Amino acid sequence: MDNYIPDDTIKLTLSNDYAFKRIFSNEENKDILSSLLSVILKIPVKDIQDLQIENTLIGNTYIYEKTGILDIKLTLSSGEKINVEMQKSWQADYINRVLFYWANRYKENFQKGARYSSLTKTIVITILNEKFPCEDKVHSIYRLTELETKKELTDIQEIHFLDLTKVDANNLDELNEWLLFIKTDSEEERKMLAERNEMLEKTNDKLNLFWSNKQERYAYEQNLMKESDIESRLHDSYALGEQVGIQIGEQRGIQIGEQRGIQIGEQRGIQMGSISTARNLLNMNIDIDTIIKATNLDRSIIIDLQNGKL
Repeated sequence: MDNYIPDDTIKLTLSNDYAFKRIFSNEENKDILSSLLSVILKIPVKDIQDLQIENTLIGNTYIYEKTGILDIKLTLSSGEKINVEMQKSWQADYINRVLFYWANRYKENFQKGARYSSLTKTIVITILNEKFPCEDKVHSIYRLTELETKKELTDIQEIHFLDLTKVDANNLDELNEWLLFIKTDSEEERKMLAERNEMLEKTNDKLNLFWSNKQERYAYEQNLMKESDIESRLHDSYALGEQVGIQIGEQRGIQIGEQRGIQIGEQRGIQMGSISTARNLLNMNIDIDTIIKATNLDRSIIIDLQNGKL
């Protein structure tokens, strides 16, 4: 760190999960977070100003620690729970993950013997850096509804997907302003947006202060390197898994049919690739929750790898 020289080729963007967390989970910036949530949830700012951020503390060196958490968890004065996540890439199991996180958040702090009526509305907001494949629009909102009548059963479950790839720079309503500000890595574009919106101006000032901090910039760059390393390892491991899967599939196909064998082989190969990836990530001191997200392996398998049982 003492010999660190900033890399001027690296550009700043709020779509980086580290920068996003540092700006929006800071207690001093609760008004900024309230403004963003007001636009996404279409709730007056005055109704969410008293929000409580539940995971505000995260060290500058969190990328080396196993306890680093990128999600922003908060609770409104009404008791409604909100979880905000910056997601770099779309994965086949991501919807299942979102539902899993929603369920855990929904029952969080629910005491044995308490009435179910004490459970409160829980909202999950995902901001995607990659195309959301389920809808062709920037903002998609899901609740529980009856299939034919479309009548809503309850609003207690609410899931938002915000697709940064679909931001319309030619139709800058307030939501698109915010999302373009989060997405862009252009200092000039952020400045232009800040001139249009008082809260974006404040956010831009905070972001510039963040970027001028040598320790924060170092952590940001390290986060980018780690993201790239994880993506590369995932790609290499799945490529290896696919090749191994084909080989196993061919052997297995002799006994039960070529097509069925390849399918089984691919599945096994993918799992072998995931295990290889998990082992590499453990060697990098990546936390277990992040490895679960990256590989979709059961926690027990990763713990066995950590303890040298596999």
